[in-house]
Amino acid sequence: MTPDAQLEDLERIIELLDRNIRRAIRLSEYFDRAAYSGDDVKAHFDNSVAADGYNTVLDAVYFELIITVARLFDDPTGRHHADTTASIPVVLHVLEHDILQEALRQRLLKRHDPSNIKGLDSAAAERMRPRMSERVEEQVQSIPRLLAEYTRLKGDHLLQRVRVARNEVLAHTATNPTKNSRIAYGDAEQLLAKAIPLVAGLQSSVRSCHLSYEEERTDSKELASEFWAKVIAHT
Repeated sequence: MTPDAQLEDLERIIELLDRNIRRAIRLSEYFDRAAYSGDDVKAHFDNSVAADGYNTVLDAVYFELIITVARLFDDPTGRHHADTTASIPVVLHVLEHDILQEALRQRLLKRHDPSNIKGLDSAAAERMRPRMSERVEEQVQSIPRLLAEYTRLKGDHLLQRVRVARNEVLAHTATNPTKNSRIAYGDAEQLLAKAIPLVAGLQSSVRSCHLSYEEERTDSKELASEFWAKVIAHT
C-alpha cells in the first residue's frame, strides 16, 4: 500500500475514533449525572422498589463505557486483523514511520496550498505560503509528542486494568481472571480523559480538524440532565 493510500485509511480510522470518543463522552455524562452529580437521582431510588433497576441501568451504562473506551486502545499490531481495526495504537503505529510523516507533510502542503483559494491572486497566495507551511509543520511535528504520550500511557496500570476488565469480564468470561480485571467506577472516565487529547491531536495532525470535544461534553451534560429529570418525574 502506498503512503497516500495509508493516509487515506488513517483519515477514515480517525473519523471512527471521533465517533467512539463522542459516544464515550455521552455515556460518561449519563452515568455521572445519575451516580455523582447531586443526590437527587440517587436519593430518588434509594430504598425504593426501583433501586435494583436503577443499579442495573447504571452498571449497564458503565459497562458500555468501559467497552467503548477500551475499543479506542485495541492494539492488534502484527495480527491478521490489524488493517481492519480502528484504534489509537493502529494510527500511531503507521505514523511512527518517517516516510509516512513526510507523506503527510506533502499531503497537507498540497491540501492547504494558498493557490487553491478561489479569488486569491498569485501575489497574495505567495505571501500566505510561508505561514501555511509553518502551520503544516506544526501539525506534523506534533506527531512525536502524541507517540510519546501513548508510550507513557501503555505502561500505565489504568490502561491495563480497563483492557483486562473488557477482555476477561465484559467481552468474555474468564474462568481464572487476573487480579487486574478488578475495575472500579472512575477508571473508565480517567482513561477517557487521557484518550481525548490523543484523538484531538490526531484529528488536528492528520485531518486538520481542530476539536476540543468540550461542546460534546456540554451537550451531553444537558441531555443527561433532561433524561434523568424525566425518569425521576415518572417513577
